[in-house]
Amino acid sequence: MELWQQILWGGIFMGICLLLQTAALVMASSVVMRLAAHLGHCPRALVSVVMILSALLFILVAVTIQVWIWAWVYVSYEALQSWNDAIYFSLVTFSTLGYGDITLESGLRIFGAFASVTGVLAIGLGTAFLIALMTRLMKDRLLLSPKDD
Repeated sequence: MELWQQILWGGIFMGICLLLQTAALVMASSVVMRLAAHLGHCPRALVSVVMILSALLFILVAVTIQVWIWAWVYVSYEALQSWNDAIYFSLVTFSTLGYGDITLESGLRIFGAFASVTGVLAIGLGTAFLIALMTRLMKDRLLLSPKDD
């Protein structure tokens, strides 16, 4: 693949994945808010646990789908021969571990690097979402009087 093609297609797949990540976080936000309203009569600690686990579920599903998208691309472009190698390479690259035991040919390395950038951004967005959620939960908890708990 030519350099401009690697940049073009890498950018396109990165955009698709980050759109998916953003949609997952928007959906997670909506579900978490509805859960909080629905579980309002439950102890606040339980509500907090359910909210955080729900958000985590959305993030993990979104990341898993993105890893599968990149694996599909590697298999489709015949960059990697087996789904096992493609998923492994995709996960290792997406998480930026980069063990180096499987590598792409030189004509696809720039393209493959886009998966790393996607992973950094997607995991960063998910982490920021969880920190914002936990900050909100802690702030709300601190504002309650002891008898409200």
